[in-house]
Amino acid sequence: MKRTRVAILLLPFVFLGALLVLRSYRLDLVHTVVLEGLLERAPEECPRQPIIDAFENARRQALETDRADVYLEQLFRISRRLEKIQHVDDEQVAQMLQILEK
Repeated sequence: MKRTRVAILLLPFVFLGALLVLRSYRLDLVHTVVLEGLLERAPEECPRQPIIDAFENARRQALETDRADVYLEQLFRISRRLEKIQHVDDEQVAQMLQILEK
């Protein structure tokens, strides 16, 4: 009985800790998922490194200038576009990378 009470009392703290950890890694998680999604849908002949570099540069600049929220919104914009298409062409890749430059 006493163990159950202790577990019930600790559960909100564990949940809060998990939320804080996830919140601190939110940008990295979204960054990775969107980057991998774009790489999967990009044409085979499309060079991967410029895409990876564009995402890494945008993330680095966002963190250095304290604009992580802006970068996160850019990632969500790209993600919404990727939801609607299975494969992207070179022009669509370029358009999505332009979102990161804004």
